[in-house]
Amino acid sequence: MIKIGFLTFSMDIAEKVAEKFLKIKTHPPRVTISGPYVSNNEEENIVKTITIYEFSEDDEQEVNEYIKERYAKGFESIEGLKSRVEDWIDIEEAFKLLDGDFTINTLDAF
Repeated sequence: MIKIGFLTFSMDIAEKVAEKFLKIKTHPPRVTISGPYVSNNEEENIVKTITIYEFSEDDEQEVNEYIKERYAKGFESIEGLKSRVEDWIDIEEAFKLLDGDFTINTLDAF
């Protein structure tokens, strides 16, 4: 399973966001985290981050609790910061939902 967390904030509060990152609780052991990745739009004075969380369905409850604490109790306490978390699936899982007869070899065409 995959969840992607997004943060958007102005450079004016970047230091507060950085302080929160330093205080984040360690993620559950069976979660693979990629990122956070950062994009800065200087013209608009906006910073965006994405963080990708990969985990098995068995760990979903623990991961949901971790993410809720990280975003709702952590970052959202910073005024002016917007966050959201989305559920994603990989393309093979999507094809399975369509009841297609797809395999990794079929997906190599992409």
